[in-house]
Amino acid sequence: MAAEPAGTSAHPTLAPAGAPLSPAPNAETIRVEVTYARPERAWRVSLTLPAGTTALQAFEASGLRVRVVELARSEPDLGVFAQAVGPGHVLRDGDRVEVYRPLLIDPKDARRKRAAQT
Repeated sequence: MAAEPAGTSAHPTLAPAGAPLSPAPNAETIRVEVTYARPERAWRVSLTLPAGTTALQAFEASGLRVRVVELARSEPDLGVFAQAVGPGHVLRDGDRVEVYRPLLIDPKDARRKRAAQT
């Protein structure tokens, strides 16, 4: 997918994989990324947003709720750099908001089932 023009929350930029975030243009804005991955595809959206933006606001601004069918149904589980955060978590410049997929099966249950089959 080609990168879209750089912009604000109304026009997110799809960043190429591995591209670093550039610093926010001023103290009143922050640069963040919102990411979501499936086994076969990943999305990474770079945004410039007002300082004080929350994790949920960044997710909504990313447009992923509209582009990814399974994200349209409910409020997503979010994290920042692999640490779970609530939707009201205030972001800092350079944060990466991660949208987590729901577990299909509890890992402990999966392990028990595998152990029972052997």
